[in-house]
Amino acid sequence: MLQRLIVHLMPSPVYLHLDRKQDRRPFNECLSSPGINEIDRRVVCWGGFSMVVATIELMRSALRDPLIDHVVLLSGSCYPIRPVGDLCEHLCSTGESELVYLPITSVETPHLAESIEHHYFHDWDARWGGRHARRAARQLCRILLARRQGLPGGLVPHFGSQWCSLSRRCAAEVVDVFDGNPELVTFYRRVLAPDEHFVQTVIANSAHARDRYLGAYRGSESFGSAALHYIQPTLAHSGPRQGPKPQWFDSPADLPALRDSGKFFVRKVRDPRIADAIDVELLSGAWCSTAREGRISRQAEIRPSPAEWTEPAQMEGSLGC
Repeated sequence: MLQRLIVHLMPSPVYLHLDRKQDRRPFNECLSSPGINEIDRRVVCWGGFSMVVATIELMRSALRDPLIDHVVLLSGSCYPIRPVGDLCEHLCSTGESELVYLPITSVETPHLAESIEHHYFHDWDARWGGRHARRAARQLCRILLARRQGLPGGLVPHFGSQWCSLSRRCAAEVVDVFDGNPELVTFYRRVLAPDEHFVQTVIANSAHARDRYLGAYRGSESFGSAALHYIQPTLAHSGPRQGPKPQWFDSPADLPALRDSGKFFVRKVRDPRIADAIDVELLSGAWCSTAREGRISRQAEIRPSPAEWTEPAQMEGSLGC
């Protein structure tokens, strides 16, 4: 699936981070494709600050190219539902960032307030003791430490989808805050899922904030809101657990909803058959036509093996436009 995503993103440069826990061998060919810039690998854990660090390093790498005006954050389980040319035209026409975020309050979003007031240790999952150690540390902190009250510098905390597009100036400011505000970085190292908090909070408290980016809390709908991505409602979590939920977009019957959404990507695709349907119904068979034009090697025309998409969430990338 990664190879297919890369082909659809051509000719835009792609900056890619592959989790160090992943075996690189299944991805060797696509990572050596023209236009792919792989950054230094690090261990990334779901819900941990390592997600933010990988994102910042992707931005930093992309910003070294003076021709890049926007960066778009994607993961290995994102899949395009409109041609990348449409996205580039859209970003050029607006000239601004595209993201969705909302303020966190103890009244409207108490479960989100808890995620920043308590201490979390999800990056410990990659260390000795793993999840048992981080759960024990979290419980111990709840017993011994008072809830954290407010962010450093009086910043207002915000939450939103990490799947966004940032203008060059906006991305540069996020990187500058990361490098120049160690107190804020230290605070967010113990936040739950800081990849849905840190960048959003930095932007919301900066000169790049715009009223049109802000949103009122709309319950579970807020968790499925992203500027460029279609997120199937059943995939969006809604705070406190409400039983098991689907993990992947796997319903061809929802293709009309993708078309009508006006979005550019869909979240959580790993089944090549779903990608085939999207290519045929929404992208006019772009995968097949691109392969015939010789932009990728002959081997890339072969359908991806299961090893290539078993853990797509472990890959994170930035598209430069």
